[in-house]
Amino acid sequence: MPVAGGPKITKTGILLDVDAADKTSYPGSGTTWTNNARLGDNNGTLNNISFDSTDSKGALIFTGSNTYVDFGNIGDLSSAWSFQVAFKPAPTSSGDAYTILSYTSGSDTGSLTFKLDYSSSTQEVILSTFSTASATAETVHAFSASVASGSWNIVHGTFGNSMAALYVNGLGQAYQPTTGSSVGYNASNQLYAGGTYGLDSGFYTGSMTNVTVNNADLGGLDVNKNYNAIATRFSLPVRRPIVTDADAFNFVEVAGISDETQAAAINTLVLGMKSSGVWEKVIAVYPFVGGTAYSHKWNLKDPRDSDDAYRLLFYGGWTHSTTGILPNGSNTYADTRWGVNILLPTIPTLLENIHQGVYPRTTETVSQAQHGAFYRPNDRAAVAFEQNVSNTTTTTYLSSRSSGVSFSYGVKNTGFVLGTRIGTTTNVYKNSVLQATRTYSNLSPDGELNYYIGASNDRNQRKNYTTSEICFVTLGLGLTDQEAITYNSLVEEYQTTLGRQA
Repeated sequence: MPVAGGPKITKTGILLDVDAADKTSYPGSGTTWTNNARLGDNNGTLNNISFDSTDSKGALIFTGSNTYVDFGNIGDLSSAWSFQVAFKPAPTSSGDAYTILSYTSGSDTGSLTFKLDYSSSTQEVILSTFSTASATAETVHAFSASVASGSWNIVHGTFGNSMAALYVNGLGQAYQPTTGSSVGYNASNQLYAGGTYGLDSGFYTGSMTNVTVNNADLGGLDVNKNYNAIATRFSLPVRRPIVTDADAFNFVEVAGISDETQAAAINTLVLGMKSSGVWEKVIAVYPFVGGTAYSHKWNLKDPRDSDDAYRLLFYGGWTHSTTGILPNGSNTYADTRWGVNILLPTIPTLLENIHQGVYPRTTETVSQAQHGAFYRPNDRAAVAFEQNVSNTTTTTYLSSRSSGVSFSYGVKNTGFVLGTRIGTTTNVYKNSVLQATRTYSNLSPDGELNYYIGASNDRNQRKNYTTSEICFVTLGLGLTDQEAITYNSLVEEYQTTLGRQA
């Protein structure tokens, strides 16, 4: 008999797991829907609900007339939660909205955590999360997605420290950053299937068979696994995960990437970096995917909302789009908030083991600009590593600017340019081809260095603003010849997949 997934489902923080097709959860009669996640706790009490043993091997029938299941208070879900519900909504004569699942203590009073409603008139599910201000519950996040009447659907809702999300039948439909927000909760909250605690209207009409709730923010990989565990039972397609790598998914979730092509491109990039040995040497990667300032600020290698994770701060009039970050050439730069004491123990260590790569999509239009550079905060002469560009040439410096060690490599200043140094050998690559190599021992002046994208820092004043659109930046430890060539190919493949190659 098909059940809720058994050992196949993610049980991290699981509080509730009920399934009408599992006789240990519901034997086909009576008023108790047994919680298999925590035996004896939060069993559901059925009110005016009947059982259909033929529909998906077992389903509960809600008529919309005072029909609901009361699971009681399942605990504080104010900081993180996830739910799954399998249901088949029925149209109503009035087309009014009704509630599928809710964790509330009433409507617009007390504390509400979340509600999943269904609009029969527009055939949409609506997920709302709430906070409590005074006596009124205020909506924190709201999502909607199409779901047809008369068909089985599996819907997931998640909420956590960085992101809230809505999934329908295994596919992400909407994401919103939570930026550390919480949702409402008090000891009066009741988890209801088919209605809202404290109301006498808006009861669900249709069938329902499976409900799970986790006291954890499940990522898309876990959602995918839980969906696949029961999908075939409802004649729904099994979904191969678009994002299979956990690090790639952490970034996709945090950055709110809902486009499947973009998510798959990130996944392929990360897998390639790991298999080639590049991933362990990278400290910060900015793939500039997602099309917004919010999605562009995150470090793929460490997507935490923290200064020491090198999350970008954008200054000036940047234009953010799916093709990258476009500066205005007059006041735009991005601060990585690096510092040599954060990056590596000492500047000599930094200069003897470092890489920098920048991918400009469009040709530079001014005579002198920086795509990216390490600078001492108050002294442009203390540059350790920069990609210096103009409307005719591109130059990379990999030691003190005053030492004059540089490379010039042609008039085309678009595409992925990667400079790397191990020991005293410095190489510059473009299009997977070694452009130039130098051997030297010069070191940059002492003092803390910071990395800026799109400008230099001359005595605490930003200068040499670029006009090139930038769609990729990477920083980290020095790469071998094979690693650099492979990385170049991976980045070109990434840009080609997204249709934004130079």
